[in-house]
Amino acid sequence: MRPVGRHGFTLMELIVAITLTAVVLLAIQKTVVMSQRATAAQVQRMNLQQNVRGVGFYLSHVLRELDASEDDVALATSSKIRFRSMRWSGILCSTPVAAGANVSFVVRRSLQQGLRAPDNSLDSILLFRELDPTRRADDRWLVGTLVSAASGVCLDGSSGRSIVVEITGASGGNPAALAGVTVGAPLRGFQMEELTLYPDGDGSYWLGQRTASNSGGWTDYRPVVGPLTADGLEFAYFDANGDVTGVATDIASVGLVVRGRSHSAVRVGNRSPAYLRDSIATRIALRNNVRF
Repeated sequence: MRPVGRHGFTLMELIVAITLTAVVLLAIQKTVVMSQRATAAQVQRMNLQQNVRGVGFYLSHVLRELDASEDDVALATSSKIRFRSMRWSGILCSTPVAAGANVSFVVRRSLQQGLRAPDNSLDSILLFRELDPTRRADDRWLVGTLVSAASGVCLDGSSGRSIVVEITGASGGNPAALAGVTVGAPLRGFQMEELTLYPDGDGSYWLGQRTASNSGGWTDYRPVVGPLTADGLEFAYFDANGDVTGVATDIASVGLVVRGRSHSAVRVGNRSPAYLRDSIATRIALRNNVRF
């Protein structure tokens, strides 16, 4: 009987097999690395786009609330804007009456809405005065300070919030509210707010915000949305004719450019790590500007 032949691999066959295996593994590794880089870049790109559009959405929302002709804009530069930022609104369900040195009335609770409840340490108010319903020229928003807010009852017995305010002398003082404000008049609570490009000290820039109490004290700036580029926020101001204006009360629309930067540098393909960038440009029309 012939013995069974015993076969194995030659050294050359082993070298070829190991080489081919290494080439395949390197190709797989490169594919995995490229996929991971592409995924990381896509995540950064999505976050970047959301941040840039978030800045645009927030500014569009707050600026559309403003009426520059009624002094809602206090400061307007190419990199900063200060304005009355609305916090809540309501409808009067009683006529104003004298309350010591102030004025008191009730706001219908079911029609009160906003970001939060009235806060007498933070809020100022805009109270609409309508002297003659047949004429628009005498309509006016009276400016005042919120003194207190508590539970109250409307004239029809429904639930309300009793509001005590002090109308500023520039708006005619408390007599202006007693003489020209009626049931059904709108009331708006606001804080002064300032938005600007804010450096965080670590090389990143953000949409920065600070707010003031009704006594004039300002908070520190805090980052809201970002990061942005070093020139990531730019304002331009236009009157009703579309011309650039430097007069706050003439502003009918605000041009806005937002330039964003990704949180981290990413590698795309075989290129060196770099920050991704995106931008938007828009124009925001202000509310109730009689010249717009």
